[in-house]
Amino acid sequence: MNTFLALFCTLMMVLPGEAKSDGEFGSLTNVISVGESGAWSGTWDAGSYWMRNASDAGAIRYFFSNESNDFGARRISVEVNVDDAPADGRAGLLYAYHDSPKVYYMLLVGNDGMFEIYKRDEGGVRMMTGSSFDFSESGYQRIEIREKGKEVSFYVNGRNLGSIESDATGSGAVGIVAMNLGNFGFRGYED
Repeated sequence: MNTFLALFCTLMMVLPGEAKSDGEFGSLTNVISVGESGAWSGTWDAGSYWMRNASDAGAIRYFFSNESNDFGARRISVEVNVDDAPADGRAGLLYAYHDSPKVYYMLLVGNDGMFEIYKRDEGGVRMMTGSSFDFSESGYQRIEIREKGKEVSFYVNGRNLGSIESDATGSGAVGIVAMNLGNFGFRGYED
């Protein structure tokens, strides 16, 4: 299987030898890195992967894999903890990552009870839409993507918050992503 290694916005690569897992994490199990890289650090703790950024506001870090054979019929999900993040700290799923030209979507939640969809393309990163969601007091918010061809529906804590459709959806790599300052926990990733 061909697993693409994660890149983050400063285009630094994570080498396969640095990947360590504290448990199963879908196709990202051998991709996620532990240690420091630029403003970001990564650790495993009690079955959750934690990304921390204490110094670079606006920075984005992601890990992805392109192992699926079920394009257009995938279900991708993760539970995200954003409790220890400032109001603009966001974490969630990376979706429809294409390298050439570089295009991807970020489906993110914040501890302010907001769910937001961002798109990155040749014009940069911009928010497409946002909505409030029912914030789970458990500390973890479940984000899920369900594909039906090129139509993609988004769920937070079991509630459908809408869908999008474009030439980029229904294909591409998927993974996890965090944005801005904060300490972000991920568990139960499935793809």
